[in-house]
Amino acid sequence: GKDKRQKRTVAIKVEPEHHGELDNAPNDPRRLVIEQQVLLTLRKKVL
Repeated sequence: GKDKRQKRTVAIKVEPEHHGELDNAPNDPRRLVIEQQVLLTLRKKVL
C-alpha cells in the first residue's frame, strides 16, 4: 500500500494475534484508523 513514506507501518502486520482478522481485509476501516494512529505517533517522534 502506502508504506513508501512510513516503512515502520509494516510493524502492524507483525501482530497477527491482535489484527489477524484484518489480513484478508486491507481496506478495513479499523486498519486505516490503526495506521493513522501509528503515523501520528511517528510524526510526534520526528517533530
